[in-house]
Order: sequence, then C-alpha cells, then structure tokens
Amino acid sequence: MFSGAKSELYPIVVRYYDSEVGKVVTGLLGVPALPQSSTGENIFLLIDQAVKKSSKWEHAIGYCSDNAAVMLGKNKGVAAFVKN
Repeated sequence: MFSGAKSELYPIVVRYYDSEVGKVVTGLLGVPALPQSSTGENIFLLIDQAVKKSSKWEHAIGYCSDNAAVMLGKNKGVAAFVKN
C-alpha cells in the first residue's frame, strides 16, 4: 500500500577507462533513492555510499551535475562535499 512517503531518485553515471576494451566507457553505477530531504549533504552521502561500494574517491578526476545550487553550491552543495 502506498504510504505517501516521497523518495527522490538520483541516477549516478560514471565514465571510466576499461582496459579490457581499451577505451573510456560510460555506465550506470546505480539509481539510489533518497528518502530524506534533498540537501547537498544528504545527496553527497547517498553518492558517497555508491562510490565506496565500487571504487575510491581518489580515483575520481571530475564531478558533473545539473546547475542547481544544491548540486554545485560552493558551501553546502554536493560539489563542496565532493571537494572536501
């Protein structure tokens, strides 16, 4: 039964070099749901959990998102948490 709870979905797409095929490929890392409020910190924690399941942040060379303040804000946006 539908409880009325709202969760936002956050598709996480990654690009990486695949040595088996010898080129950069794009893949879907996951589409986790965020049941909490969509703050920069909560979204980052969701992404952080997905990244740490398959790799390390040290392997990342970039971050890309839409231009919403919650994603790119320099103080409390996801990009600020990625940078730190």
